[in-house]
Amino acid sequence: MLEQAKWIWLPGEVGQKNVYARFRKEFDLKNPSGAVLAITASARYRLFVNGTLVGQGPPRAWPQHYSYDRYDLSPYLQAGRNCLAVLVHHFGQGNMQWIPAPPGLLAALEVESDSGMLRIGTDASWQATPDGAFEPRSPRVSIQLGYEEQFDTRRAEPRWTAPDFDASHWPQAVEIAGAANGPVQGLHARDIPFLTAHPVAPRRLLAIEAVQPVPHLWSIDCGPLFNPADSSAKFYHTEAFLFTQIHAPKAITVVFTRIHNTESQLKLNGESIPGQKDENSAYYPFFRHVLPLRRGWNTLLVDFRQVQHLARFVAILDAPVPLQMAWRGAQGGGPWALLGPFTNPKNQQTELPGFPFAVVPVTTAPEDADPGVAERLWQRGVPDEALLASKFVTEIPESLFAADDVYARAYGDRVLPGAAVAMQNPEALLAAQGTWMRIAPPGAGADVRLLLDFGREVVGPVQLEIDAPAGTVVDIVGFEHREPDGSLDWAEGANNSMRYRCCAGRQTHRGFWRLGLRYAYVILRRLTGPVRLRRIEMIENIYPQHNRGDFRCSDARLDAIWQVGRRSMACCSEDTYVDCPAYEQVHWVGDARNEALVDWVVNGDPRLWRHSLLQAAHSLERSPLVESHVPSAWPVILPAWSFLWMRSCREYFLFTGDRDGADMLWPWLLRNVAGVRRFLNADGLFEIRAWNMFDWAAMDVPAEGVVTHQNCLLVLALREAAELAGWLGKEAEATAFASLAQNLAAAINGHLYDRERQAYVDSRHADGRLSRVLSQQTQTVALVSGVAQGARARKARTDMLQPPAEYVQAGSPFFMFFLLEALMQAGDMPAVLREIRDKWGFMLDQGATTFWEMWSGEGKRRSRSHCHGWSAAPTFFLSTYVLGVQPLAPGFVRVRIEPHPGDLRWARGLVPTPHGEIAIAWETADDGVLEITAEVPEGIVVASGVEQGVRVNIVRR
Repeated sequence: MLEQAKWIWLPGEVGQKNVYARFRKEFDLKNPSGAVLAITASARYRLFVNGTLVGQGPPRAWPQHYSYDRYDLSPYLQAGRNCLAVLVHHFGQGNMQWIPAPPGLLAALEVESDSGMLRIGTDASWQATPDGAFEPRSPRVSIQLGYEEQFDTRRAEPRWTAPDFDASHWPQAVEIAGAANGPVQGLHARDIPFLTAHPVAPRRLLAIEAVQPVPHLWSIDCGPLFNPADSSAKFYHTEAFLFTQIHAPKAITVVFTRIHNTESQLKLNGESIPGQKDENSAYYPFFRHVLPLRRGWNTLLVDFRQVQHLARFVAILDAPVPLQMAWRGAQGGGPWALLGPFTNPKNQQTELPGFPFAVVPVTTAPEDADPGVAERLWQRGVPDEALLASKFVTEIPESLFAADDVYARAYGDRVLPGAAVAMQNPEALLAAQGTWMRIAPPGAGADVRLLLDFGREVVGPVQLEIDAPAGTVVDIVGFEHREPDGSLDWAEGANNSMRYRCCAGRQTHRGFWRLGLRYAYVILRRLTGPVRLRRIEMIENIYPQHNRGDFRCSDARLDAIWQVGRRSMACCSEDTYVDCPAYEQVHWVGDARNEALVDWVVNGDPRLWRHSLLQAAHSLERSPLVESHVPSAWPVILPAWSFLWMRSCREYFLFTGDRDGADMLWPWLLRNVAGVRRFLNADGLFEIRAWNMFDWAAMDVPAEGVVTHQNCLLVLALREAAELAGWLGKEAEATAFASLAQNLAAAINGHLYDRERQAYVDSRHADGRLSRVLSQQTQTVALVSGVAQGARARKARTDMLQPPAEYVQAGSPFFMFFLLEALMQAGDMPAVLREIRDKWGFMLDQGATTFWEMWSGEGKRRSRSHCHGWSAAPTFFLSTYVLGVQPLAPGFVRVRIEPHPGDLRWARGLVPTPHGEIAIAWETADDGVLEITAEVPEGIVVASGVEQGVRVNIVRR
């Protein structure tokens, strides 16, 4: 269908990033009887037909493996005048789900009617114009995502998607390429379902407060100051400072806070002012600096010498009186200037020593730049006039300042004690009852802040209905976790936020981008009159959940854990498996391996699994091993994730029986193994300069050297690849993979085992030194992989279950997947149930509705993300091992029914297979015999062999 269409875009000069474009095509029909539309865009579109929202896409993809969507438009078309309308967003700047490519829209419609077949493709007859309602100078959400959504409906054109809209003032679109040679290539039909769109209302209104906004806020995109041509998502290594001067009418104390910062150092009038870390932040901490300003002009020098993903500067300044800021002081100038960069571009490395990630080269440093200048400047604390007059000074242009920063502004809001908010009918927000909540302005320049609780983690765009004066601002900030004392986890590092600015009267709005949250601040700003609210809801936007699987047992705590794991996985399933719905929304390949197994026992739907495996495989066109996260403008190899991808290829065929899918994956798996062979050293060990992490814990995993856990994971991946090869009839490859695994295991035992301490060390450094660090993680993977045998295995099992105090211990539920796997291999059911009840029950006790990325067990801060699919391990193990249904051959043609009751009295549930669900129930009878009843679909062979003390009844259906 798309062959005759043209790629189109906006005419004339438009912005290069964060661009929203609108397209329209009107046409007449006579009694339409059928209609199909194919559509795609670079990068995201929203489709309307005759004013009705129909869908949104396309799925994220590599530019050379792009997809298009198909819609049946029959329900939306009408006799007479019709209108196709498309809103397209182009990121322009790379992130971790989009690789930079030129913008464009491609669509083709085929309609059957009384007049015959009508074909309409995108071309120069379409109309196109920028959407001025979206603020282009909004801040980035994070390096992983795009831009904070800020929409001003006063600048919108109402009903532009309807056929009766007068678009005569719109210009014509520009044809930029044919369908086959456009900004993206390899077009193929979408191979996964569209995401859901279910409205979810909040369950509780927790607070209504009057707040005072912070008087000074800056949110600056500094990246173009170092390399204006860069559009990647790589790290920046900056040798620079930000500088300003502050005029105070009298000696006062103010509070300066850096937002989203890994560290914060500054000097006021040449003196260091230490930062006080916000207790609610940990990973990208907020630092507060109490600044004693003297009367008149004060110099403020902010250290910007950092290695950082997103070269942004976000800060707020809270002061009791108005302040003037100008980097040249009394001589004027803008509020901030950049001093530097002081790194010569000829000497800038693409990688830093001990830092395995590609770094954006600085292109704006003068030829005679000298890093020594930076240190001398910092020691002085105040730039001299010669420096301020030199080529090392750049006044930061207004174009790099965000128009506003919703997240940072909300963080700076101060509650006004004793200020009452007059309101009526607040319960209207909690149910679709047709009534309105009414809020009166609190006066004195104050804003109104509501805190909503949706009851559980939800992901999707926000939809609201409001009746307000023109100019009223609605800011929404999402949170995943609330501590018992009521404080919120700000999930620093990401602007989980949006803004809607009202026109006059009643209006509805649905956000363009997905937010992940349980709680939300709804902040009404610039109130000039009463506001009425009727709906602030989430449109849940996840991969459709079939819920074919189920689990129930005699322990209600385990039942709850299974369900919370199910929900965690659902919130991390969209157009691919993602790590989390809020902080990143990134397809991390190792995370996806665990998520896919959980997805199968819950839903039994193979499509997202295959889609994600192939998406990861396509990274081999860029890198020697499957990359850590895909598709991404930050190319990084994390070998453990590459090897988990190999395991997942085998598991995919084992659980789904999809031979076509396995055949599609096979050449990519061979390519990955070929990449592995490139990095085998003289000792036969895998050695690579890469990101060598495995768990969020203090393991000794240097960027260079031999890392034990990944060598063990490679052994396991090769052994399982050999089994997959056997299933596919690839006997030569099966033998080769098995031999490579055996040799690698021998090399691990020969070079990475500390005989004195009787344990596998974490690593061997590049200089040949064996690491002195021992960890629970490394011993566990040595067991799971089968590298540890005999006495070494027994010692590793002891250290895994009861790690000595000096061992690094589990830092995340992700690692616990492998510990549970090792315990299952050993048949240690008491330990399995104990670990699940304790580790995951801990999160339940904290009120979790989804499982966290990590835990500390101590202190206020628990986790960066409070919904991580990689943490849902118990759901998989409870269904396959405790309930007791495991495939023995691809597609469940042979299964083992073998429950592991532990201390449970009974259990029942459903396990999906390609042939239908296996329904199983078991209980321990009064005579102590385990009685098992299993309803098994035809086409499945149940493994024979009944143990003593077990009665099995197999029912065919």
